[in-house]
Amino acid sequence: MESQAWYRWIRDTYPWHVVAQLVALFAFGGLGGLVWGGALRLVWVYHITWFVNSASHCWGSQSYNTGDLSRNNWCAARSSISRGSCGNGYMLLAEMQSARTTCAHYA
Repeated sequence: MESQAWYRWIRDTYPWHVVAQLVALFAFGGLGGLVWGGALRLVWVYHITWFVNSASHCWGSQSYNTGDLSRNNWCAARSSISRGSCGNGYMLLAEMQSARTTCAHYA
C-alpha cells in the first residue's frame, strides 16, 4: 500500500480526519452531538469489539475444524454486523493460505 498515493494520504492526514469529524459533530449537534457521536460511540464500538473477541472464542458453534478456539456466535454476530462469525473467517484465511493465493492484483 506504500506505492498507492491514496493510502499514503489517508495515513498522513488521519489526525485531521478525526478533528474534522469532531468539529462536524459539534457544529451539527452541539455538545450532545459531540458526546453521543464521539465519546459514547467510541466506547460502544470498543465494547462490541472486545465482546466479539471474547465470546466468539468461548461460546458458539464451530462449522470447520480450524485447529483453534474460534467459533461462530450468533449474538456477537448480530451486535457487530456479522463479525461474530469468527470461525468461518479463520477457515477462509486458512484455505487462502493453503491454496497459495495472492492478493497481488490489489496492490
